[in-house]
Amino acid sequence: MGFVDSIKKGWDIFTLKQSAMTDVAKDSSATGWAFLILAIAGAVGGMWAAGTLFSISGLITGAIGTVIFGGFVWVGIMHLFAKMFGGTGTYMGYFRGSSHYYVMMWIAVIPVVGPIISSLLSLWGIVVNVFLMKSIHQLPTGKAVAAVLIPIAILFVLFLLLAAMLVAILGAGYLGYLGGAGKLPI
Repeated sequence: MGFVDSIKKGWDIFTLKQSAMTDVAKDSSATGWAFLILAIAGAVGGMWAAGTLFSISGLITGAIGTVIFGGFVWVGIMHLFAKMFGGTGTYMGYFRGSSHYYVMMWIAVIPVVGPIISSLLSLWGIVVNVFLMKSIHQLPTGKAVAAVLIPIAILFVLFLLLAAMLVAILGAGYLGYLGGAGKLPI
């Protein structure tokens, strides 16, 4: 499989073509392209970091972060849940399939609207992952939905707890500031 074929397979996965999902999952030559697709998606997403016109550091950290967290870690978590629900696919097969979907995230290269569209496409990624679970891990629909939504729900709850802790810490600091007649508690 070449680079152009990988882009086409990424589009096919985006449009929920099961044959593309299983083809990419089984094709070990697609692994390198999966890494490249993830890195480009991360670089494109990160290049608009911090509201700047173009950020080299965002480009680099976006590429590395997406490969590590969007690829290895998140795919590992999803694969673990697939296995808990009886999935039969391999980690690398699921990695290749889910990574090829990231071709669609390249749209973030368009200034202003690209990152917005890319964010919306991330929501579609939930649906794509359900179909990947069904195709690659051979899970029935209900188990595929559970294997995708449970880790997302856990992550959402963790973010809510983190936000609540930050609000509590900042609120306590602010109240301490007010109670000290304008002196920061140190």
